[in-house]
Amino acid sequence: MSLRTELESLKKENDSLYNLYQKYKLLDLTMVNVKEIKNDFHNIMNRQFRKNEFLRDYRDLLGRFFHKLAKKLNNQWKEVKKAISNYHYEDLNIDDISKRACIFRLNEILRNTKMDFKDITLLFELKGDGNDTFYQNWQKFEKIKKNLKDQQFPSGTEKYKDSLEKLINDSNIWISWK
Repeated sequence: MSLRTELESLKKENDSLYNLYQKYKLLDLTMVNVKEIKNDFHNIMNRQFRKNEFLRDYRDLLGRFFHKLAKKLNNQWKEVKKAISNYHYEDLNIDDISKRACIFRLNEILRNTKMDFKDITLLFELKGDGNDTFYQNWQKFEKIKKNLKDQQFPSGTEKYKDSLEKLINDSNIWISWK
């Protein structure tokens, strides 16, 4: 074999090895991306699982509370829900909402508790999230209280903690509502 033929053969082999190396680099980068996606998916699933546990723990408590509150408010309950919706979705001023007769009545009912309209709005939002996610049977208050104290709140749910604590601590008041 001539030197020229040998050089051409080596050049082809070199080109082939270079192409193989380029494919390897691409495959390596793809594997890194797949690993990152897998880790991201795992983190998202863990956050969702923690959020589901959080919602499960408090959904039924909220349902019971709102049932009692609706009975207490009687025919003004629909107006309160509309005011909550207006406040939440239409970004109305709290002072304007508070002037409504139904909210005045709500605040009268809540005067023996540490809750106010903003707490009710947050709790209503939380109940909606729980309704959208799933349903679980009523839990015992002691377990719920303990869970709230010991629980590290999932990302994005910390804003509910104070309102939940008030709801649980004032449960002796609102449970007796007729």
